[in-house]
Amino acid sequence: MHFMVLLLLSTLFAPAAQPATATPLLILMQGDYWAWQPETGTLEQRTTWGYHERPVLSPDGTRIAFRSLAAISVAQAKSGNTVFTSDRPSNIWVMDRATGPAVEIAGQPADATFDNPNGFDAAIIRSHPAWSADGAALIWTELEASGSTMRAVRYDFATASTDVIMTGLSIGFQDAGLSLPNVDVGADGIRQQIPFTYIDDALPTGGGSILRQYDLNGNLIDETVAGPISLNRPAAAPAAPPRPRTQHSAFELYSLGNPAGSGTITYTTVIDEQGRGRTTWYVRAPSGQTYELGDNLTRREMALSPDGHLLAVIRDDGVHVWQGEQETIIPGTELISAPHPHLTPDRVSGLAWGRMGSRDRTDIPLTPTPPTPEVTPDASACVIPPDLFEIGMVGQVRPDVALPLNLFGSLPLNNRAGLVQPGTTFTVIGGPDCSWEGYPAWQIEADGQTGWIVQQDSSTSRPWVEPLP
Repeated sequence: MHFMVLLLLSTLFAPAAQPATATPLLILMQGDYWAWQPETGTLEQRTTWGYHERPVLSPDGTRIAFRSLAAISVAQAKSGNTVFTSDRPSNIWVMDRATGPAVEIAGQPADATFDNPNGFDAAIIRSHPAWSADGAALIWTELEASGSTMRAVRYDFATASTDVIMTGLSIGFQDAGLSLPNVDVGADGIRQQIPFTYIDDALPTGGGSILRQYDLNGNLIDETVAGPISLNRPAAAPAAPPRPRTQHSAFELYSLGNPAGSGTITYTTVIDEQGRGRTTWYVRAPSGQTYELGDNLTRREMALSPDGHLLAVIRDDGVHVWQGEQETIIPGTELISAPHPHLTPDRVSGLAWGRMGSRDRTDIPLTPTPPTPEVTPDASACVIPPDLFEIGMVGQVRPDVALPLNLFGSLPLNNRAGLVQPGTTFTVIGGPDCSWEGYPAWQIEADGQTGWIVQQDSSTSRPWVEPLP
């Protein structure tokens, strides 16, 4: 049944008979970047440092930028000495998504150290980078070891140089370690949200945030205070606000490379009559059908291919990719134990593929489309091209098929035993069996494995397999 649920999800998501994307999916796994090629199903390691952080995709989708722990941070953590900080000294890197390699554009001073429990010595702590709207520059904030205020710097790709555009930025309230507020960069300027707290004998202790907006040269043009937010209720609590009416809001993610033809991922928030909220992610097909993904995901754990025809999602057991009615877990992305779990997540922690946009939606139904009841098709409806296979024949998975085929151990096809990669040759030892949606399944032997593969499904009129002379 689990297989059929995933199968339904993939059917809803992708239009039939779409071409495969040639753009690699970048996967951050145990602190290193890997590139998965949809056309070949291969997974190639791009970096070997082991302490890189989440990717930020450039506006044109050709590069990623990311923060990475500096060598002095890794050495300090491995030494066992305690340093009171959340963000550690880090560097900024850029990588071409298609070819690599990664290039460091902001490192540590030559005399930087990070082993003083009472300070940060000469090290530099940096925020995650943000791209300028035209992709010509990167901007981030950084804190010098001996200072208490931040500065914002800009790296210009045309000149390969870094300049300071803002100084005296506030770190804000920090009650546990040190975390640098990130910046957002848009065509109209730079935004930064800074936390604050206050203590007053006449008021409850509380906090809030300050949203500051600067132009692209670092000049302050607007400041908005959000809060204060009370952390301790006063003795005489105010009257409870009226119960909100049942309401919902939603936005959807789509491929900026194919806004009209892209599959979408929808995020909804439902508030009931008691004021309780529930958030859920849905896959939404162009036809309006929806299917629930769950609520334990974040936007950074999913990605669309540039053409919007493939979906990748981080799950506990690896990265799942869907296209048409084929769903697979990318081999090599399974859950593994990190060598230093306090520095490196023990699972996949980031994806970068195509540029995604978001748009508000108010017309999305709150209830997902019910699954289609499972039926056993009439075997006479089995679609078998003439002269395809006979028992004992040798065949192959077509090399141009985008994803590996699922290999099932037995009938019915609900116990996946492995994957058969594009270009793999096999010997037909049984079949056809037409008990799965009217499409033939063949029993094969390939690379020491025995099992059943499906010839094709409704997403294509051409079989995924072919006989060899």
